[in-house]
Amino acid sequence: MSDTRLELEPYRVAGESKITLYLKNEEIKAEYSGLLSERLFERLIIGRNYKYAPYIAARICGVCSHAHFWASNLAIENALGVEVDEVTAELRDICNKLQIIENHLVHLAFLALPDYKNLEPRILSNVIKAREILKNSLNTLCGRLSGPQPYMPGGFLKEISRLNIERTIKSMENLAPIIDLIVNYVLNNINMPSMNDPSPTYLALYNWPERSVPTKEPYVLISNNTKVNINSENYLNYFNETKPAYSNSKTCVFNGQVFFVGARARILARKYVDLSKGLLYMLNNPYGNIVAKAIETQYLVNDVINKLRSIAGKSPRRTLPSYKKGKGLSVIEAPRGLLIHYYEIEEDGRISNVNILTPTVMFTKHVEKSVEALTKQLYVNHVEVDKITKYVEMLVRSYDPCIPCAVHVIKIS
Repeated sequence: MSDTRLELEPYRVAGESKITLYLKNEEIKAEYSGLLSERLFERLIIGRNYKYAPYIAARICGVCSHAHFWASNLAIENALGVEVDEVTAELRDICNKLQIIENHLVHLAFLALPDYKNLEPRILSNVIKAREILKNSLNTLCGRLSGPQPYMPGGFLKEISRLNIERTIKSMENLAPIIDLIVNYVLNNINMPSMNDPSPTYLALYNWPERSVPTKEPYVLISNNTKVNINSENYLNYFNETKPAYSNSKTCVFNGQVFFVGARARILARKYVDLSKGLLYMLNNPYGNIVAKAIETQYLVNDVINKLRSIAGKSPRRTLPSYKKGKGLSVIEAPRGLLIHYYEIEEDGRISNVNILTPTVMFTKHVEKSVEALTKQLYVNHVEVDKITKYVEMLVRSYDPCIPCAVHVIKIS
């Protein structure tokens, strides 16, 4: 296999992407590229009134539009100096977590699990039932699953009654045993290939799992047990985005380090579940993001139920923003990991500058490093090319990349 070049286009991922592998003796190089055309979402926001930005941002990605919606609203609130009340903060956190649960379910059942086992009809029917419950819960609280529209910087646009909260609590209580069934099925049918993380630097919100959408700047991030304070003035000192020549999506490093974000990073960072020796072993494996998502799904269902109970009988209060010049940053946890929105707003309410860093951009270089390590491990053990292809594609799917999120450059180079 000397001087071999392999091109793989992983299926069962969001969007079109390609892995190019260069194999020369024992030297391995991987390039992970987004194939979608430049989508220019940041450019679409510049020049518009801040009120429209969350609705545009929510359409960057149909499968995680809540994350972009809440991140956009939070960044604008910070720029305008708006602080929401506790009930509003809890409700938007709940809505974001509901979509994380729904997103994890889709990835586990339809994208990742088929690499290990065919989905049984009884599990499929329960996945469909679970998604219907989640969709209805989001409809009850905040409009809809994709392209939410019940909120504007400062608070919710419609009344969220006690009856709405009570209905959602009941729905989530009905969901919990269904999620347990699905998650146990997934965990019992995954036999991950063995490998060590070649770049074990993780990054997550320190507020997690209490909050996926914090209230305001600064944000505390945790990376390998070290805390960092991030705000609109210093975030680019830590995050460095570049656009490689071989891809239409960007890549990113944190403090000069290749890193990963998402469910695996969140559990390793915050240790909010019991990290037994066996579980820690699985989470130190990049394939282990599947396991982390399964565990996180179970945890978040119960977390949402508890949060809903804590605000039952309370109503969110809306704050009307005033036009002012300012800049604001948001850092939230999206289904695939950290999501950053940054806006500069002029005195007339127009947005003059936008920067959006997505989870897939953050972990793209980690995908490349992991693919290189895995390929070398297989290559030196004389594994056949078709099997290398299979294991590489499985590895990419474990990250659950979202290429539509990653392709949003301002200028075409």
